[in-house]
Amino acid sequence: GTVESGKDLVAALTQAQVERIDVLILSHLHNDHTGGIKDVFNTFNVDNLILPELSTHSEGIYYAEFAINEVTMAKGGVYSATAGMNFMLGEFEITILASYGAMADENDRSLVVMAKIEDKKFLFTGDIEAKAERKLLSQNINFDCDVLKVAHHGSKTSSTKDFLAVATPRYSAISLAKDNSFGHPH
Repeated sequence: GTVESGKDLVAALTQAQVERIDVLILSHLHNDHTGGIKDVFNTFNVDNLILPELSTHSEGIYYAEFAINEVTMAKGGVYSATAGMNFMLGEFEITILASYGAMADENDRSLVVMAKIEDKKFLFTGDIEAKAERKLLSQNINFDCDVLKVAHHGSKTSSTKDFLAVATPRYSAISLAKDNSFGHPH
C-alpha cells in the first residue's frame, strides 16, 4: 500500500495476530505497492524478501532498497524473483509464474504469483496490463485459479477476455481505495 495506508496495513496484520512475516513479496515497484513498507518493518520482523528485477527508474526503488537493507541487516534472505521459483509457506505452495523485468512499463513488470493450498489456487497479478497478459498467454503457463486478485485495481487496461477465459476464477478480489481519483474499478 501507500505511505498513507501503512498504519492501516499494520493494524490489519496485528488484528490478524501476525507476529512476524516469513516472506514479503513486492509485486512491483510503484509507490502504491511499496510505500507502506516502512511501517511494516517498524512493527514486524521480516525473514525473507522476494522482489522483481530492480530498475533505478522505478518510482518505488527507494522503498525496495530500504526493504533489502532491513532484511539484510537482520540476516534474512533477499531473492530476485524468477519464473518457476517455488517454495512452501506453511501449508501454501507458492510459485512465481512470471517475472517480466525486461518490460518497459512498471505495471507489466509485476510478478505473477500462484498460491496453492490443497486443491485451491489463488492468483496474484500485481498490476499487469494487457501486454503482460498476452505474454503470459503466449507462454502457455497454467494460471487457472479459484480466486483471482484482479490486476491493476480493476483498471480497463487489465483483465482481458482472453486472460479471464484461461484464469477462470470462481471468485475475484479488487484492491482499491474508495472514491479513488482513477475511477477504479472500470
